[in-house]
Amino acid sequence: MLLKDLIAPKSQLKIEGHYAFDPTIYAGITGINSVTSISASQFTTGGVPITLEWAAGAGYAQAFGKLGLAIAGQYGETFDVSLFNTRTGITTIDSGEYYAGVLNVGYQITNNFATLGEVSYKNVDFGGPVGETDQVSGFLRFQREF
Repeated sequence: MLLKDLIAPKSQLKIEGHYAFDPTIYAGITGINSVTSISASQFTTGGVPITLEWAAGAGYAQAFGKLGLAIAGQYGETFDVSLFNTRTGITTIDSGEYYAGVLNVGYQITNNFATLGEVSYKNVDFGGPVGETDQVSGFLRFQREF
């Protein structure tokens, strides 16, 4: 759902959600896309994809002339994950709690030349012996259009 100029002129509020009946690559968590170990002495794996069973999110963007600011967040739950342990066989880990946040700032330097900076944080908490895995990432982009 997209609502424009709801709070102020040149603003956008977006709300989204999804639900998947089975794990799918379309609901994968990018960036932290695998569980690589559980209590290093017990489990080690080449990486098991983490996919979301459901998620809900919202974002707000506001433009102030040449400056644009945006903030967004998402919360959801992953599917159960199965890992192989050479001593005990396959172990199923209960679903994890997922949340993410992102903040970006853009500026139109001149006509056809802009910059955008972004910082994001993602976290999946499986609890128990697995614990949590997280990632902070970001970028700075300069874009010239011809």
